Amino acid sequence: MSIEAGPAHDGRLGAPRTVLVAPDPLLRRVARRCPEVNSRVAALVADLLATMRSHPGCVGLAAPQIGALTRGVVVDVTADPRACDAHGIILLVNPEIILAAGSQAGREGCLSLPGLTASIRRAAKVVVAGLSVRG
Repeated sequence: MSIEAGPAHDGRLGAPRTVLVAPDPLLRRVARRCPEVNSRVAALVADLLATMRSHPGCVGLAAPQIGALTRGVVVDVTADPRACDAHGIILLVNPEIILAAGSQAGREGCLSLPGLTASIRRAAKVVVAGLSVRG
């Protein structure tokens, strides 16, 4: 589900946050499911988007990477030359992989592991379900 980037429910634009770097112990903790999408969750997602945009080349970021143990992600592969499909900015709360098919390898990096890239095998196609910041 793709939604337009803009202000959170409370009207504030997101602010970039510091990205946690391994071996920060928060990166090993399990994120909690959001019982509801409210203005706090919308503000967190807005901060995730602002943080991702403040790092050129970043195509995705999860809430635990900015210190929030909440299940939330932002993804935008529009500018990635390796992307086969682009759906604009995707902001998801409580994301769940519904279907994963095929396999492909690609070089990836991670803001929480600066300076490290690796060849990672991932599903060639995924279907993900989740809530938008509008619920």
